[in-house]
Amino acid sequence: VLSSTGLINYFGQWKDLEKIQVTPIILQKNNTKIALYGLNHIPDRRLNNLMSNKAFKIGIPDLIEDAFCMFVLHQNRADRGARNYIMENMLPAFLSLVIWGHEHDCRIEPEASKNTFVVQPGSSVATSLSQGESIEKKVGILEIHGKEFKLTPVALRTVRPFIFRSIEIKDYEDELKTMRGDTRDRIEKLLDGIVKEMIEEAKGRISGHSRQPKLPLLRLRVSYDDNQYLINPKRFGQNYASLIANADDLLLYKRNIKRTK
Repeated sequence: VLSSTGLINYFGQWKDLEKIQVTPIILQKNNTKIALYGLNHIPDRRLNNLMSNKAFKIGIPDLIEDAFCMFVLHQNRADRGARNYIMENMLPAFLSLVIWGHEHDCRIEPEASKNTFVVQPGSSVATSLSQGESIEKKVGILEIHGKEFKLTPVALRTVRPFIFRSIEIKDYEDELKTMRGDTRDRIEKLLDGIVKEMIEEAKGRISGHSRQPKLPLLRLRVSYDDNQYLINPKRFGQNYASLIANADDLLLYKRNIKRTK
């Protein structure tokens, strides 16, 4: 709708899933040219097959020989199974920079791959209580001059603080033996100490902005081998109901799987 009314330029739309030919939008200011390529989301397995079968092409018009070439895409970057993600070395070597959407981890600092540089802005807010979402949320100011670029990270100040931590109970067995009380009491004391450390860490992410939520999100993932270490996550979380935003989802128990041949 915004595109049809002329309010935005919706570029990179592609509906033919048999072959793809991406052409750029050319931007120029003084002596700096930018060739901006874009591609809407395509199922990763299909796009992977098109790339492998050379049915995916990015055009290089004569007009952009001296241009800074930037590609914006929205696909899986992390390995989610054979052919269910796009490998960075599958992208053309002439690209100066790739802006990678879809992934939520904030990896705003440019990363050098085999062919090019990749910037992954990530999501602007935490959309799940996963480890990748706990990375500090940032955007970047991109400056381009000729074929050189600089990206300056800018932390988002209105994002709710989110701290993720993962522990193995077996790493704390010696400490648990020194505590008083039954197994449940000792586990609760151990986890309470870790949660309090997480709350203090979250305070360091308070920006002072008036629109930033003050109660943080916390997720403590507890890996265990023995059921004796289990406690009631919801009851434990209620101890922090006035201190965190997700008391019911604070603890996540994960049983270690022993694989046998």
